[in-house]
Amino acid sequence: RASAGCCAMVFPNHPLQPRHVPVPWAAGAYRPSLDMDLSFSAHLIRCKPPCMKTMGEPIGTRGQLLDGLRLNDAQHQAEMVYAMETLGFCTSRPMSIQRPRPKIAELGMDSLKIEPTALGFGDRAGPFLQDKLVFQTRKRVLSSAVCAAIRREARAKMDLGARSAFTMVDTNRDVPVHEMPRTLRWLMSALSARIFPAIVDCFPHVASHHSELYVYRALVIEYDAAAGLTHQPVHRDASLVSLIVPLNNASEYAGGGTFIESLERSFRLPEGHMLIHPSALRHAGARVTAGKRIVLVVFLCTRSLRWHEHGRCFKVRARKAAQKGDWQEELRQLQFALAVCPKDHELW
Repeated sequence: RASAGCCAMVFPNHPLQPRHVPVPWAAGAYRPSLDMDLSFSAHLIRCKPPCMKTMGEPIGTRGQLLDGLRLNDAQHQAEMVYAMETLGFCTSRPMSIQRPRPKIAELGMDSLKIEPTALGFGDRAGPFLQDKLVFQTRKRVLSSAVCAAIRREARAKMDLGARSAFTMVDTNRDVPVHEMPRTLRWLMSALSARIFPAIVDCFPHVASHHSELYVYRALVIEYDAAAGLTHQPVHRDASLVSLIVPLNNASEYAGGGTFIESLERSFRLPEGHMLIHPSALRHAGARVTAGKRIVLVVFLCTRSLRWHEHGRCFKVRARKAAQKGDWQEELRQLQFALAVCPKDHELW
């Protein structure tokens, strides 16, 4: 199994997983060296991760950490099935390996450099083994007519009270794309034909082929200065790659844009253009001071869970424990997250 770029571990019987569970820390697409990954996984099995010791006496055991890794993988697979089969984020036609891939130059993309350590994954930077981490198109990916159609469908749904289950909706309004049939059909067709292949060109270590990508969630978000719905705070997305496409002209609002913390600047793209960045890159919806800003946001993941993504899964579990007032469980999950991503400054 190691020669195929995957390390197999044996766990006790568990209702969510088979006994032999592939663990993606040795996935070949992004590993610096197979030996390094195997030695690190063996280190986790044999001893307590050093980052857990720095937080005082560990309250989580090695067995609990390994159970958590297994649960993360099972939940990731369940989320993928739910997104594809229940929400409808499944491409409308087979993604042939032989189909020509659009190149970055053909799509007219500009790239910006950011130190990969800004992602919080440590020196290895997960699957983003490059310093070009933000991309913006010089050409449209959506026509003006398509943007207008998406705005109309989103407005109709918002007027009926549709909202997403995402957490940062107090300062904006949104509607999930899976509740917008026309937009969903267009999105899935465009993703397989144009956008997924472009993501592979931008981030070749994330996926070797666009068939490895899937849509975790997609939203249409509206910022409305008159209604006091003006921004989103700085955050990381719960996915691997994030796409933002403005659906109206920048002349229709003041302020706004996508703020990238590491660059200390906001991106105000023209209508129908696209911004691409790793979801772990801290960003925000910059404050709109006048008018309305409407954007399509798409969150992408890969079919297999990457090693560094376990840190995100543990942080989500810690947040849920905190909401229940279970502080010991919150600390345990944060320690597990540090075991995976010891240089994630959000955890410290």
